[in-house]
Amino acid sequence: MKKVKIKLTAILILGVSFQLCSQIFVGGKIGFAQSNATVSGINPSLTPDIHSLNAFTAGLTTEISLDKYLSLLTGVSYGKKGFNIHESTDVNILGLNVPIGAKIETRASFVELPIHLKYSIGNSKVKGFISTGPSFSYGTSGRIATYASTFIDFGITDQEIDFSNDRYNRLLLSGDIKLGADITYGMGKITTAVTYSKGFNKFLTDNTINVNLTPQALAFDIGYAVAF
Repeated sequence: MKKVKIKLTAILILGVSFQLCSQIFVGGKIGFAQSNATVSGINPSLTPDIHSLNAFTAGLTTEISLDKYLSLLTGVSYGKKGFNIHESTDVNILGLNVPIGAKIETRASFVELPIHLKYSIGNSKVKGFISTGPSFSYGTSGRIATYASTFIDFGITDQEIDFSNDRYNRLLLSGDIKLGADITYGMGKITTAVTYSKGFNKFLTDNTINVNLTPQALAFDIGYAVAF
């Protein structure tokens, strides 16, 4: 019985010590993301011209320090992912080369949950950091619009993405790497960072033409977190 009490006391002391040593930062961030997609399963000579989609992001962040250098970084954010597919050709009309083509814009909204291990180094005022880990994304809605284009774009169709269809994947898993800096200010810190994300699973799979689209993104964000 005495040994059990000693063990429980030791566990309690360790738990209290961890709580006292750990510092928690809670805050928010806004940013700008440039998303795209990679194509697989198709002849390279037939690969369409894919362009990035730009969108704003916003979210809440939580950081729990583990020791002097390491911390656990997580939170929840909302943003859009997607891409544009362009195909065009020039048609000679009255001696003029007139561009005629088509564009497909895919835009989907996602709620994202990152789980990163963060390594920081610096002084009490400014610290640089690198963090890496997985992010889990859940698609809430989306649209696919098609356009015919000459000198300007003309809308043809605009339909909602049906996530119940096997072609689309609502749940996405990606691997992230983030580089940034923390600047002490007031009761917390200002954080600015750039993040590269690469999808591990496919957003779109079309078995009819054997095309797979895997998302990737580059994001810039700035935020502020309060220390507790």
